[in-house]
Amino acid sequence: LGPTGVAPFGIAVDTTNGCTECQSVVAELETEWTNATTVQEILDSLESQCKQKYRLQPFKQELCDKVAEVWVTIPPGIFSGLESLDWPIPLGVCATLGQCATPCCEVGGAPEQIHLALSTEPSHMGVSWTTLDGNTSVVEYTVVEQSLSNDAGETEKTTRTVRTNGTVAQWWLDPWPRAGWQGSLHHAVMVDLSPSTTYSYRVGDGDDLWSDFATFTTLPEASSAETTLRFAVIADMSFESVSDNVVASLTSLVNDGKIDAVIHSGDVSYADGFMQHWDTFFNKIEPIASRVPYMVTPGNHEFWYNFSAYKARFNMPGSDGMGEGGSGDSMFYKWAINAGSTAISFLACDSESIIDTANFAQFGSGQLDWMQTELANVPTDSRPWVVAHFHRPVYCSNNHQACEEGATVLQRQAEEMFVNGGVDLVLGGHVHSYERTYPMKGGNSTQHHYNCDGGCAPTYIVQGASGNREGNDGFGDTPEWSANHNSSVGFGLMAVNRTALTWRFFAAPEAADGATLVDEFYMTRG
Repeated sequence: LGPTGVAPFGIAVDTTNGCTECQSVVAELETEWTNATTVQEILDSLESQCKQKYRLQPFKQELCDKVAEVWVTIPPGIFSGLESLDWPIPLGVCATLGQCATPCCEVGGAPEQIHLALSTEPSHMGVSWTTLDGNTSVVEYTVVEQSLSNDAGETEKTTRTVRTNGTVAQWWLDPWPRAGWQGSLHHAVMVDLSPSTTYSYRVGDGDDLWSDFATFTTLPEASSAETTLRFAVIADMSFESVSDNVVASLTSLVNDGKIDAVIHSGDVSYADGFMQHWDTFFNKIEPIASRVPYMVTPGNHEFWYNFSAYKARFNMPGSDGMGEGGSGDSMFYKWAINAGSTAISFLACDSESIIDTANFAQFGSGQLDWMQTELANVPTDSRPWVVAHFHRPVYCSNNHQACEEGATVLQRQAEEMFVNGGVDLVLGGHVHSYERTYPMKGGNSTQHHYNCDGGCAPTYIVQGASGNREGNDGFGDTPEWSANHNSSVGFGLMAVNRTALTWRFFAAPEAADGATLVDEFYMTRG
């Protein structure tokens, strides 16, 4: 087979001596580990095994030491045992060591993992995708016209080419070296888009290797027309089957034209450093993300290699070709929608640190200063709705450490800013359950209703219930400020018009058929 074989499903398998030898060593070491083995127990085991078993085999001794280096980099909050990490071991360890290649895609396959993102410019739409090779790749898109009848009386669909690869921004990243992953990540921006228009597009090599066509519809332009914008809200959603019903439910809503964008507040895929799991996740959500913008913020499970996979795979507003502002690498940014009479300003923030703690200021006050500036710049004459979204919760009552230590840090850093800046709603995750508060200030509710004609303190929603291998969390005593909570796997839907924000949470457990409404509320303002 040479250096690589090809598995039945088309993904190349690394059969080099270095890879097979590494997997053999890890398999031997793994015999003493169980799914409940902690990081410290693994490290203690490795120290004794490496010295005794391989003391006369320098190559295996070196590999053994490198395996220990892998485990020591994993924060205990992320890794409690092998089951919670869910790498394919020994391949995952050897890929992380750089001993095994893990290709993204089928040999000779079409582009895949296609996902959209809004730009700071309303007439632009970002699109990203993945290929195995590093050849130049392009996006081709057209307006979908209404069907017309030809001379023979037959109905045919007419399309008009708006822009081709010659004038659209496009580029590719060299095959990415992290953790043995092989593939190329492509980002492009579709420009000169008209409002309220449906486009058909495909990505490929510009010759004969293309993805299937997908469609998206741009939002209306700002006007006096009454317009409702609809968002799916998820967090903590993995590539595994536990999220299948959530993905199926959202796919159905997208197909029915009932979602305008998705907000995913961190813990995107649960790849945890094994890069092929990113590939699996993006292919899983492609029926959603290739049709509507998929807006993300980082979570603690993206921390690997300083969030490199997250930064490389997403191209959010403020990143390359996607306008100005924010961090420039998709970690934090602002996005805004002015459609019809409805205006919303979103602050997408980074609540993470490289040591798996809640922190808006792990590298100084830069993000907090940016948040303050953006909130100060929100128009006051025709004030939009203001929504902040990020991974960690500011308020929650779940039996989770994040509801105490982490939440206290974020309250101290940002709550006063949110109150004074007129933030209406704060969306988070991290805690694997659903909860909404009443409007909050200083640890207490300011009212037990959502009539905000005269202004309200922010309402906080934790929606980290969208399905992952760690399971969902339970609740203890419920404080007076907690309006509703639920431990089901599910998703949120948010509908916003000029005067009202409607929120609904749906349970969609893996074994169920479809989704069930379990909570809703209405926030109104003049």
